[in-house]
Amino acid sequence: MAPGKTTEPEKLNKVTVLHQGIDTLVLSVFGTLKEDMALCLEMAKEDAQAARSGEALAPLPPFFGVTPLVQAKGAPGFEWVARSRDITVAIRRPDKSHRPKAQLTLSSECAWREGKGGEVAARAMEHYLRPFFEEDGYRVRIARGDLATDFQGHDLLWLDMGLLVKRPRKLGNEAAHDGNLTWEGAGECSGFHAGKSSAIRISYYDKTREI
Repeated sequence: MAPGKTTEPEKLNKVTVLHQGIDTLVLSVFGTLKEDMALCLEMAKEDAQAARSGEALAPLPPFFGVTPLVQAKGAPGFEWVARSRDITVAIRRPDKSHRPKAQLTLSSECAWREGKGGEVAARAMEHYLRPFFEEDGYRVRIARGDLATDFQGHDLLWLDMGLLVKRPRKLGNEAAHDGNLTWEGAGECSGFHAGKSSAIRISYYDKTREI
């Protein structure tokens, strides 16, 4: 929801930031899951498999007022999965590998709703599983983080594509794929991706048209 002043005529040619912050956040959790927690998760999963809904209350605390529900099935690489409106928790059976033992995915709705550009939800997420892991070795690492900025005052132009720094191409090989994709609507540029195949990527698009 944009402030009213952004629609004043004198503001139309000026870039105005409406909102910015975390849009998607996935955290990897490392450490040793407590044995009693693994047992509780397994029992909850069995309850979910026996339930008509395929879900059962998870042995986890509420996350912003809602307790996640354990699913009847896990996910690739993870034995237990629990979901609420705001968070998805995937946990692996304890083992001696160096792989993350859990993965937390924050919903973009929660990030924006709780404020401070997603910082409030991210901080809560960072410490959410700490009580269920052994004290030594518990650490959290960002697996994926999407930052978003909503703004008014700049119309997308094909010329914007020329401002991107791209990987070099061999001369005479103009068909080489550089990881960029564009969208077109009514003969106008409506958005583009850059860096599709790399660890860092940008998506720039007309939000109103997307909706």
